[in-house]
Amino acid sequence: MWGIDTMDGLMTEELPNFDLSGRTALVTGAARGLGRAAALALAAAGANIVLGVRDQGSASDLADEIRTTGRDVAVATMDVTDLDQSLAAIDQALEEMTTIDILVNNAGGSIPGKAIDANPQDFDEIIGWNVKSSFFISQHIARHMISTGRGGNIINVSSQAALVALPGRTGLLSGESRREPLDPLSCRRMGPSRNSRQCRLPDIHRDPGH
Repeated sequence: MWGIDTMDGLMTEELPNFDLSGRTALVTGAARGLGRAAALALAAAGANIVLGVRDQGSASDLADEIRTTGRDVAVATMDVTDLDQSLAAIDQALEEMTTIDILVNNAGGSIPGKAIDANPQDFDEIIGWNVKSSFFISQHIARHMISTGRGGNIINVSSQAALVALPGRTGLLSGESRREPLDPLSCRRMGPSRNSRQCRLPDIHRDPGH
């Protein structure tokens, strides 16, 4: 994803030329880093944005910035480890925005440490944070997309830790990497539709606030 943090910075980057006018995108983990960049890029392409964040106050500046472009913005306060709360927040955003055509599953992360030191609680936490949340949020959005007849796009942000070993972070505990196998499987198993799913594996980057 582009190394940008503001709309002004975005406009200096060379972006893909596509038009998302009339579409609405939900980006989880949108407050900073890759999620913030994705929200800005989608807004620049014309999409209305639902910002999925744990703390509503963390998205206020970003929401105001996107609104200056004329896009509609909703903030969905959601902790992806709490599925009931997250799905309720998505439903509330749907009431406000009417539809969601694009989902970017970006929220997630890893636990530093070695696999030899991991315990069952670590495992459950990282799988719930990354894999379980991504699957069931995707399922919820896919059902909406199918019901509208418009189809849509679901994008999972994974990690190159899916392919390489990183010092201090094992493949097991780099939980975002577990999203990679979900895409071909869930595309087939969620049934025929106009939906598409894809997985993106960004390189290591410095995320403000970490």
